[in-house]
Amino acid sequence: MRLLFNTDPDDDVRIVLGIIDGFAKKSSSSELDVNDSKLLSLIRYLPTDFPHKDGIQNASIFKKISMFVASFCAERPVLGKLDKIDQMGIFNDIPQYENALIALLIGLNALQGAEIRRGDGRTVTLTQPITMSKHSLVDVVDALISATPVASFKLLTIFFEQLCYKTNPDAQYPSFPVSQLIT
Repeated sequence: MRLLFNTDPDDDVRIVLGIIDGFAKKSSSSELDVNDSKLLSLIRYLPTDFPHKDGIQNASIFKKISMFVASFCAERPVLGKLDKIDQMGIFNDIPQYENALIALLIGLNALQGAEIRRGDGRTVTLTQPITMSKHSLVDVVDALISATPVASFKLLTIFFEQLCYKTNPDAQYPSFPVSQLIT
């Protein structure tokens, strides 16, 4: 069973709730409340009207994760504070960062070990851990607070793709010298 996008959306809900619960135990002194109906609704909505010409079944893992993260951030199904994270002081300047952080971590977790079907027919597995600097983490979480599927889907897709390629360079398509376009 995959982390996300299983045949039965209820499996996805159970898995995501389990991840949130595990994260809460590490990051909060109390249980996090989750609006189960919001979570179920956003997961069930993902396959319908998916913004890819061939639908969710033929979309890349980057597109799927981007839609999940943007939807999770927009719906904000997690209520409560992550007081242990707050004590670290990392996100002090970002109000209501919790859903953005949780969505990002679920998305990155789902990308770890993902198989990518490339246009040239090769299948590449993301074997290396996906990393970023603390500075980037804060900026990404800050940007995700206002993420919505309509406004953020395409940019999040490119972001996740490039982030994964940074630590898994064998998965990347050949480089294109974009400076050629302006010279």
